[in-house]
Amino acid sequence: MDSLYPGAKLRPGTADTDAWSARLGRPFHEAMIEADGHTSSLVFSDLSVDRRRDRLLALHRGR
Repeated sequence: MDSLYPGAKLRPGTADTDAWSARLGRPFHEAMIEADGHTSSLVFSDLSVDRRRDRLLALHRGR
């Protein structure tokens, strides 16, 4: 598996990604995200990550 960033790995084609790809006619991918207390699986076709540090800080401060 290719590492995306600490705690997340991109998995090769799985039964879930193959099923969604066949159903919708577009490529799907799966990321396995491991944290301290749990593991999550994210199946997606397109993923965009936008880090907005200043907005996150404002939310944390209650603004």
